[in-house]
Amino acid sequence: MRHLPVALALVTLIAADFGLAADPDAWTVYLAAREQAGGSKPGRLVDYSYDVVTTLPAGKNQVDVHGSVVVILPDLIRQELQTPQGPTQLFFDGVSAWQVLGGKRRDLPNEAAALQRAELARRHVLYGELPTKELVRYRREEQVDGRIVDVIEIIDVGGAPLRLYVDRESKDVVKHVYVGDIPGGGMAQVEESQSDFVDIDGFRFATRRSVVRNGESARTSVLSGIRVNGGVRREIVLR
Repeated sequence: MRHLPVALALVTLIAADFGLAADPDAWTVYLAAREQAGGSKPGRLVDYSYDVVTTLPAGKNQVDVHGSVVVILPDLIRQELQTPQGPTQLFFDGVSAWQVLGGKRRDLPNEAAALQRAELARRHVLYGELPTKELVRYRREEQVDGRIVDVIEIIDVGGAPLRLYVDRESKDVVKHVYVGDIPGGGMAQVEESQSDFVDIDGFRFATRRSVVRNGESARTSVLSGIRVNGGVRREIVLR
């Protein structure tokens, strides 16, 4: 055992001779991504809203759903959607989820509320409470669209591990990967790619998102008209 420090030193020297580098520190990678997103700003992200066009597969065709979204961190969201069935509103207040269609409210099952809660936790992983440092781990280096990314994993986000693919140069998170419940029941590996980033009042948002579940395209969304910290109140959003 007395020779262990010497052996480790030799390994370090050999790695240096061959140009090998140790893996980046996962916590440092996470903090850099958080800084890039604006999550470390003194004036933190409180609320935001945007317009969105979501393209969904519909058999051999596709359908576009237009909508507007208002979010108050950490866990309130209202979505107003123009669907083929007519305009509908979806609400989540941190505990319950419900739909308003044709002026009538319909409470959604607990499973729907749990899905929304986990989705918001993932969406705000760079803006909310800091995770426990020990739960952030480095996984590997990869390439995404020809760019080097550092893959880190946070062990518990919304009740499950979440992998963040952090562009080594820009520090943008260009992909989320996780395994979770899906609408209608069952589990899936979900890959959400993010691109076309813009800066809004010191915060950074991806304006294009594409989601793949178990290898099949689930939806593509394009965001516009992003507004940050507009001072919207919970009682206004929920009415």
